[in-house]
Amino acid sequence: MTEQHKNLYIAWVPFQRRAESLAAQFDLEVCYHHHSWSERNKFMRLASWFVKCASTFRDLIKYKPSYLFIQLAPTPLLYVSAIYC
Repeated sequence: MTEQHKNLYIAWVPFQRRAESLAAQFDLEVCYHHHSWSERNKFMRLASWFVKCASTFRDLIKYKPSYLFIQLAPTPLLYVSAIYC
């Protein structure tokens, strides 16, 4: 398996123009992690954080980014990024 080392932009939200604009400027691969079922109630939101953590780790391992941009809203995204770095 070849190393990719792409610059990465991770957002735990649905599509946002900001992410796409920054991706174009900084040559970033954008990874959106959003599940519509997470908006049903607080339990589903909490459960989605575990799913998003796992898929974020998968993307970090897959792309092996040299630079990582993260769009923060939920704090767990910061923790996953810090553990990876």
